[in-house]
Amino acid sequence: MKVGDIVRLKKGHHLQEFIQGNCIVDDHNHNSYYVKYHIKTLDGKNCMTWVHSWDVEMVSEIRQQKLEKLGI
Repeated sequence: MKVGDIVRLKKGHHLQEFIQGNCIVDDHNHNSYYVKYHIKTLDGKNCMTWVHSWDVEMVSEIRQQKLEKLGI
């Protein structure tokens, strides 16, 4: 992932109650063990948090999977 990518929290994530819908990757923090991404909502409510890459899924990947299922 990189800054500017559109993502959403995976189903069942504990923050999904507060951060719903699509978010944009705003910043990233490289650690020696993992990378954390700062995301914020696109709906104007300015909800934001830091997440790990395994906590979110990219909207472009979801779209691609749906197109493959349809045979497009």
